[in-house]
Amino acid sequence: MHRQTVNSDSIFSVGYDRASRVVEIEFTGGMVFRYSPVPVYVYRELLDAPSKGTYVNNVLKQRFKIEGPIKETGAPAPDDELTS
Repeated sequence: MHRQTVNSDSIFSVGYDRASRVVEIEFTGGMVFRYSPVPVYVYRELLDAPSKGTYVNNVLKQRFKIEGPIKETGAPAPDDELTS
């Protein structure tokens, strides 16, 4: 999935797959998480949020299924990166 970089202290990049309704977020520590099923309007709100980290904590983590941490290479994420 293609992700775009964002202006955030805690999030490096975000992407969205319309077909599967998955939001993929790469945090600045390198961990990648997927949230589903996410409506496109929630993804747009994330992109427009003044604090993307707060939006993830208050909306995505509370309302959607979380998969991760994952790495695109399939390598496990280090345990010390579990905080965002």
